[in-house]
Amino acid sequence: MEIGKWAAESLLKLEPHNTASYILLSSIYAAKGKWEEVAKLRKGMTDKGLRKEPGCIWIRYKNQVHVFSAEDRSTPYSDHIYSELEKLNYKMVQEGYDPDMNSALHDVEDSEKIKMLNHHSEKLAIAFGLIFIPPGLPIIIVKNLRVFGDCHKATKYISKITQREILTALSTMLHDELRCMRGDFDRTTVFEPALHEERSLLGDTQLWLRVLTGLNTWLKSKATTKLSKGCCRCDC
Repeated sequence: MEIGKWAAESLLKLEPHNTASYILLSSIYAAKGKWEEVAKLRKGMTDKGLRKEPGCIWIRYKNQVHVFSAEDRSTPYSDHIYSELEKLNYKMVQEGYDPDMNSALHDVEDSEKIKMLNHHSEKLAIAFGLIFIPPGLPIIIVKNLRVFGDCHKATKYISKITQREILTALSTMLHDELRCMRGDFDRTTVFEPALHEERSLLGDTQLWLRVLTGLNTWLKSKATTKLSKGCCRCDC
């Protein structure tokens, strides 16, 4: 923790208006239950007029990009999605899934933390994909922020339970979650949709439609592409 704390504090000094540094340090404090320190950091962000970029997930279905955020109920399919998640959560627990409470960065009761974790944007998008994307096709999601530890863990369980290939694209990194759990994929690759140059357009659905279309094109050629070994998101 001390090394991480030192690194985050150093980043704050170098870039005092970079919200990522505040979030990193908040995560470290929250993992250790230091909620007073978390509150101080949040107040510091508020005093400086800084706001955390909301995490969003994009998933493509029938040439449309569907966007999800945590606790999202804006889609007309919400009831179906939440029902699917409830079934998945039950099966995951039966398989040994234990929610990573450290991924819930709020000082609330454990039952509330579990509810928050269950309704993360990644899980909502994956449930949507399971409902609408036909079996045999991969479920591809794109996130604008890093993947939380619990969502990474849960995705592996969902992939195992449903026997579906789930791909998470984070910036230019494409991560194959299924390989982590089943051990029958060895894939780490870099997808180049020029996101860094177009970061200001993150809210542009046309950009993300191009990104997801590009990912689908990449998947068609994966059988003949030489892929490097190892998982880019964990040490599994």
